[in-house]
Amino acid sequence: MTENISTLRVVILVFEITFNFWPLILVSAIAQHKRGSLLRGLFILWIFLAIGRFLMFFEQKIVFTSFLIPEPLNTLLFFLIGGAILGLLKFQEYRKQNHLWKKAATLTDGQDLADLSPIEFEEMVVELFNLLGHKAKRTGRSGDHGVDVVVKAQNGEKWIVQCKRWRKPVGENVVRDFYGTLQHEKASQGMIVAANGFSKPAKEWAKGKPISLISGDEFVQMWKKAQALRAKKSQTKHPKIAG
Repeated sequence: MTENISTLRVVILVFEITFNFWPLILVSAIAQHKRGSLLRGLFILWIFLAIGRFLMFFEQKIVFTSFLIPEPLNTLLFFLIGGAILGLLKFQEYRKQNHLWKKAATLTDGQDLADLSPIEFEEMVVELFNLLGHKAKRTGRSGDHGVDVVVKAQNGEKWIVQCKRWRKPVGENVVRDFYGTLQHEKASQGMIVAANGFSKPAKEWAKGKPISLISGDEFVQMWKKAQALRAKKSQTKHPKIAG
């Protein structure tokens, strides 16, 4: 028991020393940033430091000092910066989602999907499933045999989705490979969304299997229905006041 307490004190002491340099740590993270979500990475790093700061309050023998910024200003600034990062992160997500919806509103048929970037296409798929009441997220994986989107269905099942922006129909070989991926991922249902549809052999091969083949035209129609649903929900939450 004493050994465990001693170890905890050492960990807290390390956290205290690290916390003193949090401005330099965040600046260093920004300087070394190359790709991905900078704000998300900063917020995760901030959360790690915040947990350490929280643990310090349980160790009364630790004397809180600061090498760079005097206390309590140091802690106050730390939490203000964390709030600012979270606010910017939420604003970034709002802008991305708003941009996605505006771009989706210009789609007329499946061929327009081929003009989207890979990320935009996958984000549209994610947003559609979320609107339908499921929980979806991009995997960030690449490759013809990869999984672009993972869905946790309302009934608890795991679904996987592959997105194809090809300007030609998806063939049977892709569906066969995806079926192997479906089994490997131990998913209950698989879906392939293809901008320009599927070949006849691909459709025939998928029959009787837990794979849904969604053509670009079908996907656009699903989006239009989702837009109508979103607009209806928005009107319900913010009804217009008659003048």
